[in-house]
Amino acid sequence: MKDLDPAVQKMVAIGAENNVSFTAEEVKSYLRELDDQDQFDHVALNEAALAAVAGGLSSGEPATRQC
Repeated sequence: MKDLDPAVQKMVAIGAENNVSFTAEEVKSYLRELDDQDQFDHVALNEAALAAVAGGLSSGEPATRQC
């Protein structure tokens, strides 16, 4: 897995905001378990999400389609 520290910290913070307590290591362990079970293999992204993860969007800018 790639460096997940920023995402993991965000998950811990969101949990804390919702009165759910877990550690960063618990999140990482759970994500590893999901990855080992190939749970991430069937995730479908819409066009906007694909553009965002491909570097096609800057934060705050709307998605535009170029042909």
